[in-house]
Amino acid sequence: GPIAALLVMPLSFFSYAAAGWIWLVVQTIAYIFLWVWMFRFFPVTLKKRFGFFFLAWCFAINPIHNNFQSGNIQLILLAVLAWAEGCF
Repeated sequence: GPIAALLVMPLSFFSYAAAGWIWLVVQTIAYIFLWVWMFRFFPVTLKKRFGFFFLAWCFAINPIHNNFQSGNIQLILLAVLAWAEGCF
């Protein structure tokens, strides 16, 4: 959509290879950031037992990783929404 076009427009100033690497770095940062915030949102009582978080991770990893591999913008938006939820 138009918002995605605005977000990726600065990549047009780089070569295709450089833009691909920049996008991969941004996706990787968003991927890590998302899991850090998901761990912060996890209830404190369950956080003490890491197995529950690991189980949630096992169920959520496939769709999130698929977005990462296909280079979609949803992963970045999900990380920003998780950050916004934690800030307010």
